[in-house]
Amino acid sequence: MSAREKLCIEYWQDLIGKLKKFDVLDDAEVVFGARTGGGGHHYRRLPIVTDQEISDFEKNNGFELPLEYRTYLQTFGAGGGGPYYGLYDFRKYILPYTYKEPFPCTEEVWYEDIDDDDPIWEHPGIAFFGDMGCGATFGIELNGNSPGRLWVDWADACSPSGTLIEFYQKWIDKVENGLERYQLLKSLMHGEKRLDRPQGMTLDDLASHLQCDYRDWGMTGLSTLIQKGERWVRFDKTPARVVIDENNVVLSIEVFDKCSIN
Repeated sequence: MSAREKLCIEYWQDLIGKLKKFDVLDDAEVVFGARTGGGGHHYRRLPIVTDQEISDFEKNNGFELPLEYRTYLQTFGAGGGGPYYGLYDFRKYILPYTYKEPFPCTEEVWYEDIDDDDPIWEHPGIAFFGDMGCGATFGIELNGNSPGRLWVDWADACSPSGTLIEFYQKWIDKVENGLERYQLLKSLMHGEKRLDRPQGMTLDDLASHLQCDYRDWGMTGLSTLIQKGERWVRFDKTPARVVIDENNVVLSIEVFDKCSIN
């Protein structure tokens, strides 16, 4: 076993523990894609893929799976908990198919710049295994110039997006930061999802408690949402909105119910 392979396996083993932790901490369903409309990945992982299944896939296609993805399948599972709605099941969405034609691109491609009959439209060599929402999907280059590179298929372009571990790490960092902020809010709000008119708390008091920056939403005067003279404030990486008055006194804190960390 190479040093790189060992590091990948350790990374995916560590991810299993992180998912269990996230599942416990995310009791208000604030992480996007984890529990969405009865769906989402629920921080679960699918059964691991056997060496025989991987060997059969590689023989059928004529190339080896990229190391990060192969160790993911063997150590973490066939898919499940992760960025956005999680990764699709390898057995269902990738294993039955072949990717013998290489992906021809090395950089972002804008669809308006290519002909309708260009093979890029079929994304040869890329296995799409995730949904980002709003019509965007992401997948991994299996056959091409950069095996292991992730690509995002937007409505108007196909863009490279680092490696699988880099992709996961960005998500992990966001979730860890967001859930940490959420736990700080819970300690202040005694576990409630809404705290009305905290006693004598100012915006600076709350900023000190959360230890992060904030920004003004500039929602003054929207009577259907908040009263005249009040403003909404959002704290960085914090799944909540705060209403303050013209003297910066906190009037209410509300934890978003779903999908505020993504």
